[in-house]
Amino acid sequence: MREAAAVPLIFTTAWEGLVGRADIRAGHDLLVQGGAGGAGEMALQIARAKGATISATGSPAARAATEQLGARFVDRAEPVTDVVARLTGERRAAHGQILSPASALAESGNLIPSLDPRHFTMRSVADAYQAISNGTVRGKIVIEIDTNGHPEDG
Repeated sequence: MREAAAVPLIFTTAWEGLVGRADIRAGHDLLVQGGAGGAGEMALQIARAKGATISATGSPAARAATEQLGARFVDRAEPVTDVVARLTGERRAAHGQILSPASALAESGNLIPSLDPRHFTMRSVADAYQAISNGTVRGKIVIEIDTNGHPEDG
């Protein structure tokens, strides 16, 4: 059965994130980036089975597939910050409360994320993707954007 060969990696990825870490269940709201992709479509089906309310980003061509899997379609062209603000509303205050201790820990030197030593900008985002693809990343990748919203030189 061909489906059995396709399921293990994408299902495991989605399951670990949604069930193993986020404890997804009824009453939860979920936004899946790339809902019609491999792990995305597994995430939508797992979340639906657990009773969560689902939204998923995708291209207009993926709209029907995303909606068929039970998600509210969100055009991937919409800025993520706008999508999150629209979908979470009142939860922004809670996230601020959660991140407040992170800020205090970071300022005191007790919270230091591991960052890849390379600097990437919007102009070099393809290089960042290549680094992820070829396994040379050491720490988190950060894409630097200037405060005016224009790509940084780099």
